[in-house]
Amino acid sequence: MGVAADPEAARRGAGVTEDLAFFRSPGWLKLRHDYLSTSSVQSDIIRQFGFGSTSPDCIGVGYAVRGDSFGAYLSTPKPVAQHMNRFAENLHQAMGEMGTLLQTQTP
Repeated sequence: MGVAADPEAARRGAGVTEDLAFFRSPGWLKLRHDYLSTSSVQSDIIRQFGFGSTSPDCIGVGYAVRGDSFGAYLSTPKPVAQHMNRFAENLHQAMGEMGTLLQTQTP
């Protein structure tokens, strides 16, 4: 495999100078087909953010856990929207249940 020695070329995406068959292999493609992909933001400064899905039938979940709140941003391609809506309803219910549980555990 050839790798560009120029750091500026690497920043432009020109670091690898030949095709890597590994990234077209059936195993890699199977591993990279996500149904749920998540990313978190851990900063009180960031108030809004987004996160996209990583495959055609994936639900993308961006979330932030702060001292007194939890926020989530969900996205998916239209064909999966019904599944995302069901996921959102279940997530909302689970967060409510966790809030109740935590309130009952506080002295």
